[in-house]
Amino acid sequence: MPSERIQRRIDSLLDEADAAFAARDWVRLHDIAADVLSLDGDNADAGTFLGAADKNLVIVSPSTSAIGLTEALPKTPPLPASFAAGRYKVLRFLGEGGRKRVFLAHDSRLDREVAFCVIRAEGLDLTGRQRVLREAQSVARLGQHPNLVTVHDIGEDAGNPYIVQEYMAGGDVAGLIAQAEDHRLPVDRTLQVAKDVCRGLSFIHAGGMVHRD
Repeated sequence: MPSERIQRRIDSLLDEADAAFAARDWVRLHDIAADVLSLDGDNADAGTFLGAADKNLVIVSPSTSAIGLTEALPKTPPLPASFAAGRYKVLRFLGEGGRKRVFLAHDSRLDREVAFCVIRAEGLDLTGRQRVLREAQSVARLGQHPNLVTVHDIGEDAGNPYIVQEYMAGGDVAGLIAQAEDHRLPVDRTLQVAKDVCRGLSFIHAGGMVHRD
């Protein structure tokens, strides 16, 4: 029987698996289900999700021979074990943007899960790296707001700036749209999302910052 803390982690992963299944994101569903089974090998829900992912990830060639899952999955760089001298233990890869790679990590000092964002330093001089950290400090100084992701920590690891943020496990707007009937959100839900975004922007604007992304 998993411990209470591990069970909370399993429940969180299964919520993510539900969202991935609804969005038909089979690669992500496979990864999440595999994470659950690594914690609880007998988890029936994870086994069902993994079977659905495997079924939809198999590719059939023109000769009707099936290519296995390991060949169908895109190759991703190997996961680092940890960051910041072992404080942040990497659990899995979440995604990446133009200059940022994001990992789900466990903060061993404060015993909580966080989003660990590594900023690629290629092409950034010292001034550029300092600017990234200053921007994160500015967001942290704004204080907490229900419509902003909280910044927990900043620093550098192996020459790359990093930002540690609150991990939001509930998904994103793209996931909401993918799950909605005909991929259309009801008007009242759309307005609520827009209001929440405006509240967050209004808060940072009042603090003298502009969101430029």
